[in-house]
Amino acid sequence: MFKYCFIFFNFFILYYLKKIKEKERIKKLSENDKKTVLLITAHPDDESMFFIPTISNIKSIGYKINILCLSNGNSERREEEL
Repeated sequence: MFKYCFIFFNFFILYYLKKIKEKERIKKLSENDKKTVLLITAHPDDESMFFIPTISNIKSIGYKINILCLSNGNSERREEEL
């Protein structure tokens, strides 16, 4: 049992170190070298209701993100919120 826990623990540590190294590499990139991600949503509130974890993760690793909404939600208020 201890052997399997040790293997799992080592795998977890290696995975975590790889993530840290990737974040550091991306942070060192100049603004022009960073990749850009385009998130396309159908309605103005979709990005906040469904994609906040995705947006947070993309931003945390240093990528630029653009959001394209395909409608204004039939409301000026929704358009301003977006």
